[in-house]
Amino acid sequence: QISFELGCVTPWLVAGGAWTAKELNRAARNVVAAKKANGGSNCLSPQVLVVSSEWPQREDFLGLVEEELRRQNDELAYYPGARERRDAFLGKCGKEPLGESDAVGFVRECDDEVLSQEVFGPFLAVKTIEGGLLEAADFANEKCRGTLSCTVLHPQSLNTMMLVAVVDKLDYGSVAVNVWSAFGYTALARGATWGAHHEDDASGSGVIGNHYGISNVEKSVVRGGPLRKTVDLSAIPPG
Repeated sequence: QISFELGCVTPWLVAGGAWTAKELNRAARNVVAAKKANGGSNCLSPQVLVVSSEWPQREDFLGLVEEELRRQNDELAYYPGARERRDAFLGKCGKEPLGESDAVGFVRECDDEVLSQEVFGPFLAVKTIEGGLLEAADFANEKCRGTLSCTVLHPQSLNTMMLVAVVDKLDYGSVAVNVWSAFGYTALARGATWGAHHEDDASGSGVIGNHYGISNVEKSVVRGGPLRKTVDLSAIPPG
């Protein structure tokens, strides 16, 4: 039997509730840093931000995302067809193409067609839904193609039991909480698993890792702690 890994339309679920200014800023910085890494050509690159229409701070957060897209340097979109796929998806959303630019194409609202194919390039969309974090998990499970990894961003004010319920509900091979799911991949070194959710083959088949031989693994969960203390992915590492 051959085991293989494919990416997915990676969703980042953003919880509602009361966020501090520092939490909003760190979340926006890390979303954009994850998106721009390797020109957006990663199997775990964020493609859609799922936010609630009922969240009072939604526009504040999206405004910060736009600021970070301008502030952080673009990385070369070197992967074959990356710019063309980005521009094709921008066109589907009624936006103008960016041509030879390496900039991330950002769309404030998208239709479900954008959720059916991984762009594997510099493109990021927003999907606004009704309801809260549990509804966002249902949306990700049902509408976003693939099951490799996802991220949940939440403020410290979120009820702990709500977070537990959301993580349990998400049908993804790796669920990252307040961090990029790239840390789900690096968690292999500590015995985690990496691969698609076992109930779906859109992101491949089988897993790697599991050094401790745990039976019937459904997913690996990586928790990043409070956003106010989470590493700033946009910061240049010290030389």
